[in-house]
Amino acid sequence: MRGLRLEDVDLDRGMLFVSQSKTISGYRSIPIHPNFKTLLSKYLTRRQNIQTTKPWLFLTKRGTQFSESALIQFIRNVQLDLGFRYSCHDFRRAFVTRLYKKTTDLVLCQRLAGHASIKTTRRYIIDDIEEHMRKFNALNF
Repeated sequence: MRGLRLEDVDLDRGMLFVSQSKTISGYRSIPIHPNFKTLLSKYLTRRQNIQTTKPWLFLTKRGTQFSESALIQFIRNVQLDLGFRYSCHDFRRAFVTRLYKKTTDLVLCQRLAGHASIKTTRRYIIDDIEEHMRKFNALNF
């Protein structure tokens, strides 16, 4: 999120291009969900009012790039507001697991998560207890 630039967003095509990533290829294109596209469009309109030459998509109120520590602090504040703890990686796992539950398309999940190995994607899904229970309940003893 911190590394996304304005040029990485193509609202007309509904795509987000991730060029700074931990994956082997380091690059992937991700479709923008229609609900997020609406929010992103509103954000981009408001962002135009910020006086900055910085290329980053998401900026602080001062018009600078979010530091890693600022992002961590933001997550901590949200945790306090919600009353439970989670990590950014928990959101990633939840996304991949929910996407798989909706589509059962492991390759799509791998692609959108940017995993080099489909085994990594499978671990995300298999670690989900609901998935274990679904498979167990489907067995005929």
